[in-house]
Amino acid sequence: MDTAVNDNQVSNNVSGTQVSQDRSPAFPVRGHLSAVEVSKDKNDKPYAKAKLTFTRRKDNREVTVTTMAFGKAFDSTQHLFQEGPVALYGTFERNVFRVISEALPPKEQAAA
Repeated sequence: MDTAVNDNQVSNNVSGTQVSQDRSPAFPVRGHLSAVEVSKDKNDKPYAKAKLTFTRRKDNREVTVTTMAFGKAFDSTQHLFQEGPVALYGTFERNVFRVISEALPPKEQAAA
């Protein structure tokens, strides 16, 4: 599991000034996956990318975002990357929902 979920990232932008990129706190999302793509990066490591559509709680609007899973998160959630309903646990980072793990109901999580 990612231990740096709430850390801020600082990087230099094109003009050379520092930019802070905040990660949102991690939370579960239930939604629908579409346009699923499983591929390999330049280092020949697999990752999954898809469109995730869900209803945002604060204003009940339907939102579609890109979601990605790579590394250990990909290994444990690759079976979920199929078109259809899904429950994921992750964080928003640069307008992409970064998957950390599968979101399990509390009873199943306690048993796991």
